[in-house]
Amino acid sequence: MKLENTQTEFGLDLRGRRSLQHSAAVVEWSRQCARLTLVETATYLRDRTAIFWTFLYPVVLLLIMMALFGGSAGSPVDFKMSIDIEGRGLAADLLANRIEKNLSFIDGVESEVRRVGASEATPKDRVRLIVPDSATTDEPTAQPLVAKLESVPDSASGSVLALISQTASELNLELSKVPEHYAISYEVQADEPEIARSRSVYYVVGLAVLTIISTALFGFSSPLIDLRARGGLKLFQVMPVNRTAFLAAFGLCRIIILMSFVMLFIIGGLTAYGGLGTVTREGWLLLALLTLFGSITFLTAGLAIAGLVTNNTVGAALINVINLPIIFLSDLFIPLSAMPHVIQDVARAMPTYLLVEAMRGAAEGSFTLADSRLVLLSLIILFTFSLVVVSTTFRWRLKR
Repeated sequence: MKLENTQTEFGLDLRGRRSLQHSAAVVEWSRQCARLTLVETATYLRDRTAIFWTFLYPVVLLLIMMALFGGSAGSPVDFKMSIDIEGRGLAADLLANRIEKNLSFIDGVESEVRRVGASEATPKDRVRLIVPDSATTDEPTAQPLVAKLESVPDSASGSVLALISQTASELNLELSKVPEHYAISYEVQADEPEIARSRSVYYVVGLAVLTIISTALFGFSSPLIDLRARGGLKLFQVMPVNRTAFLAAFGLCRIIILMSFVMLFIIGGLTAYGGLGTVTREGWLLLALLTLFGSITFLTAGLAIAGLVTNNTVGAALINVINLPIIFLSDLFIPLSAMPHVIQDVARAMPTYLLVEAMRGAAEGSFTLADSRLVLLSLIILFTFSLVVVSTTFRWRLKR
């Protein structure tokens, strides 16, 4: 009986020791990871090349883009049909209602119809339709309708003039009581209209996501490939530093830098160019969440590239081959609407496109946490795939 008790106590003591050893190992690993994160962050911030590509490059690119294509209103391709209708009475009401009805058949175009008084001015880019106050629908003679435009007609104002002419013809036909021989049946099958958003949100958020991707590729994959090629990673086999703690610190350093810079970049960009007031409290939380998930996902993808490639030259070529399609196909700062429909369909399934659209929606208050399931699912899928590649391909030293 005493022997059995002794064996039981010995087993409990052994399990307790193992538990203490495991806890001590976890604490030591955490300490090493924290120290290495501080060291790696300090090293990263002293690297002039890293400073330029992570911090200065997106700021310079934003200044250039806003100087070339800046403005607070409209999407990258803006088309607006605007008309002011002056006049009172039944004729003016009929024309206004029919014009608004005809405008409703046009998809993907922003329109605005205003009723104005004779003393109100009309901007040069708007068409003004003047309907005499004395005009009635039962006059035997034609009543004068004056369409005025104080500028050279463009695609928008020209379309408004054509619409006024069509509407006047329709109204004349209706008032004359003559039966129609032909009538237009509208069958509009237009693409889903582009979301109208300010250029500041478009470029600021797009360049913020570009910073996450470029840091993962050029600030994470390239240094690891170079470090292993020079034999730096194999030193961890003889050093007391835990190898996984080093790798975790290497990535955690980038996550901290990206989280800090991206949020400051969005705040600064929207403050400078407008759009800061549209971001709600939930929008800020969603922006931070998407930045965190995006940073972790693309850093893991960068680690997978470092696992697949062992040569510096091949690594640089592969990273550029991956980076260029991402820049052009993710709507980061080159409008996707200008590309062929086949390319658009492919691009809209990319995690980078889903991420940037979700972050833009969060910045404008039109995208909520409940809407983020698709983008988070795509990031999780990419993260899982990258993790599988890392676990099967990553090596600490080159094979001989």
